[in-house]
Amino acid sequence: MDNAVKALLGAKSSTELALACEDLVVLISPSGSVEREAVAQVNHAHQMTALQLGAIPQLVNRMQKYEDAPKSERTSMARAVAALVMDADKDRNEIAKQTAVQSGAVEILLKFVQSSEPVLLDPCTCFYWIARWNTERKEYVADATLPVLSATMRTSKEAAIACASSLTTIVYKNEKAIQTLMQDGALEWLMQHLARIDDPTFHSVAAGALANMLFCTDTEYGEDAGRLREKMVTLAIANGCLPLFARTADTASGSAGRMHRQRTVMALANLTGFESAHAAIMASVVPKLLCGFARGTADELTTAYAIEKATIGLANLLANSEETADVFEGVHGVAPIVRRLKQVLGGDDSFGSSARELLYALQSLAKNDSIKQCLVDLEVLDCVDRVLAESWPRATRTFAVMLAARLAFSPPLREIINTKYPSLVASLARLAENCPNADVRALAAKAVFLLNGLQPKRAAPGKDGACEPSPAPAASAAAAAPSLRSSAAAPPTGLTKAAALSPPMARAGPLPAITPAAAPAPAPDSTEGEEHIMISYSWAFQSLAMRLRDGLSAAGFKVWFDTDYMQGSTLSAMSAAVEGASAVLFGLCGAYHDSVNCRLEAEYSASLKKEMIPIVYERAYRPKGWLGMLAAGKLYYDCSSDEMMDEALPRLIRSLGTRARAATLSSPAQAPATTAGAGAG
Repeated sequence: MDNAVKALLGAKSSTELALACEDLVVLISPSGSVEREAVAQVNHAHQMTALQLGAIPQLVNRMQKYEDAPKSERTSMARAVAALVMDADKDRNEIAKQTAVQSGAVEILLKFVQSSEPVLLDPCTCFYWIARWNTERKEYVADATLPVLSATMRTSKEAAIACASSLTTIVYKNEKAIQTLMQDGALEWLMQHLARIDDPTFHSVAAGALANMLFCTDTEYGEDAGRLREKMVTLAIANGCLPLFARTADTASGSAGRMHRQRTVMALANLTGFESAHAAIMASVVPKLLCGFARGTADELTTAYAIEKATIGLANLLANSEETADVFEGVHGVAPIVRRLKQVLGGDDSFGSSARELLYALQSLAKNDSIKQCLVDLEVLDCVDRVLAESWPRATRTFAVMLAARLAFSPPLREIINTKYPSLVASLARLAENCPNADVRALAAKAVFLLNGLQPKRAAPGKDGACEPSPAPAASAAAAAPSLRSSAAAPPTGLTKAAALSPPMARAGPLPAITPAAAPAPAPDSTEGEEHIMISYSWAFQSLAMRLRDGLSAAGFKVWFDTDYMQGSTLSAMSAAVEGASAVLFGLCGAYHDSVNCRLEAEYSASLKKEMIPIVYERAYRPKGWLGMLAAGKLYYDCSSDEMMDEALPRLIRSLGTRARAATLSSPAQAPATTAGAGAG
């Protein structure tokens, strides 16, 4: 190495410098490669020796002198810079990268790109390495190179591959760069050319760029960033990324196959974090592909990180499915996700998943009662406790609270939390009282309510919550905290409904263990203190629930509906509504099953032995788990469409009889009924 560096320092011409650079590359990377796949072969001792001998500033200085050298010689110089700054197997080579920036390497390499015809692409590899790991350096490289990379990328297939490879690292955790590339159409160009450039390497780097742009970090980005990512998802799916990325991952081979598979699996898994993508994903080969990788083991083509991302993607897709427990038994349970979460919370910031993304997947899985005990056995509550005790961003804490609330629905786990995790209980109580964010505050209050054994703790109106907002459309990984009535928490990652995995219900056929309501005799009058009919529903079917409210109100019933009466503390208002109800109409749909809020209302109603009447909002849905048990054996009323509601409402009115038919509540005036036959009684 000493001789190679001496040759570099003593070069008297561009030709001698180029030859010295070629020798340097071979000494540092015996394969002669400076691409990502060559990391394991890097001789880091030689890198350090060259650094100590001043090779980087000396080389950059001579490159400035020979910036008009023949293209082949400038290629050798650029490759030497890449060899000096590339990562070794277990070393990020930070000193060398910082030295390169301080020596002006980025600027001279950019000149090499712009002054060649055809374009010199080797400097793009240098940008890739220099930008890795350090945020300040990444932003510096992005500001200097993005306009050139974006324009150069569109000149040829080779340029697209080289430039997109640089973008995979430049956009990682770099919101400014992501916005720039969306504004100038770079990502749109990449997605539009997926089918036009049928090359696995191009698909791989395009997948890497997309995955890192979608990646949900533990940094708060706000609603604008969320909408931006939703546009990326729409753009990618519309241009056929699902089958192309799946094919690249499945057929990966050769020396580059390992990175091709990792990047494409990463992109597919990150797409599962957006509920808006679920219909397209479930209709593709992606779930089967992710399941295959999640069940596998690391080998020469499949990295441990690819397995981790496949497992997270599968969790996001199947969390609401009856098949979840069986599927995850085959992928070694949920241990890989919990293990990775512990590493991230412990400060491991290596390229991987964020705490936000991992907690989202885990709270999604916790919707399935059969997985709850497994999560507790893996000590996931230690992670939740830590997130709530430390200063993690709001979205990350939201998913931690959501996970605690879902686990608290199980009485045995409720006891474990209360006895073994007093600090977690205390954190939830503090959030329920003092958290400045209304969504987190209300969700924490519901977790405390569950941990108290469904015993409400009365609070002064307005003290611990605000009226629940209507849910926004499915948000991205970077969106704000979710509405508590939405069908799923806003993802870094969203949830598919069980209906997507179950056969549709025949029109005339009953739900399992539930008999369609005919025309029963009127129910007895309401007892003293029971003042109204409560409609417990999911925001996903609010329009149908409002029609139901209007029909019952027009028939003379006093109806409690959250948008009319929810004031001050949402928890206090909900518990008072349940306690004062003569009957509770609860929903049968996937969104109701998935909602913490809806489950809380339903289980509290059942604990008070209220009359529970199932209302079908989603015909294709088959109730399962806790909702299936609650609905078993009960008469149901199909209100899944305007036509079905017209038919069911008169029967429901006759069933309710005279209960809650006194004068109207002191509330906003109800709209007149629009349902045919609503006045029948």
